[in-house]
Amino acid sequence: MILPFREAHGLSGRAVFQAESKNVPLNQLTVEDLAAISPLFDRDVAAVWDYTSSVEQYSAPGGTARSSVTAQVQHLRRWLQDHAQ
Repeated sequence: MILPFREAHGLSGRAVFQAESKNVPLNQLTVEDLAAISPLFDRDVAAVWDYTSSVEQYSAPGGTARSSVTAQVQHLRRWLQDHAQ
């Protein structure tokens, strides 16, 4: 199912609120806790808490993947060299 960003943002905000209310990190909410927020949360939600999986999925220019960030740094270094006085 495709969920509009504004709705996904709202659900994630509710998850953050739930974690804060229980005084636990987000990754310690149970599937049952999350399913109470939305039936769209299922057992595969654990992949969201995996830093590498979460960050590395954004490999487009300007993204958060290591390859994208490295390319951005190289681009900026070249730009600085070209514009140094």
